[in-house]
Amino acid sequence: DPSRVRHLWGTARGGPPSRVARVAAGWRHCLLLTEAGCLFALGDDEHGQCAGVNNGTTALPLPRAMVGIAAGACHSVAWDRSGAAFAWGHGGSGRLGLGGSQHRRCPVQIEVLVEPVCAAACGANFTVFATCQGRHLWASGGNQYGQLGIGGASRLQREVPIRIDLSHRIGRVLALECGANHALCLSQPPEEAS
Repeated sequence: DPSRVRHLWGTARGGPPSRVARVAAGWRHCLLLTEAGCLFALGDDEHGQCAGVNNGTTALPLPRAMVGIAAGACHSVAWDRSGAAFAWGHGGSGRLGLGGSQHRRCPVQIEVLVEPVCAAACGANFTVFATCQGRHLWASGGNQYGQLGIGGASRLQREVPIRIDLSHRIGRVLALECGANHALCLSQPPEEAS
């Protein structure tokens, strides 16, 4: 119901410049993406997950229109039409994919993602990205439960996204979701993806 979203801004403040097209819920914050590609944030901004704009009345400072959003416990991710991904908020465990564990109070492009991103999902302390080709995932952050899907005995966190090649196991990635400490991927069967 669009009137419920409008209520967040109130009629006196004007609201977003266009209708809300997507929402993403984190632990204590949420993101709203309009049809025009403007991004708004509401809720707790303790770690910068709302980019300093937690009253919902000002668009976040992004260089161009976004087409997708994801929210983790205390971090946020957005991507544009070209597949460039941006992250901000709590940087612990490397969940932002920017190298290191620093918190970021404004969106920063994740330069190490060399393939265009078409989807992303955030867990409590990790992030998973799907490429536009649909056969690779990139994952960064905490891995104490194996949530990054990198196999083996390694439970080490990854501070920059690591590529997970799924081309021999699955077809094109259709959807991606994360829980607090797990990730799910819906894909076509490999024979249908060719």
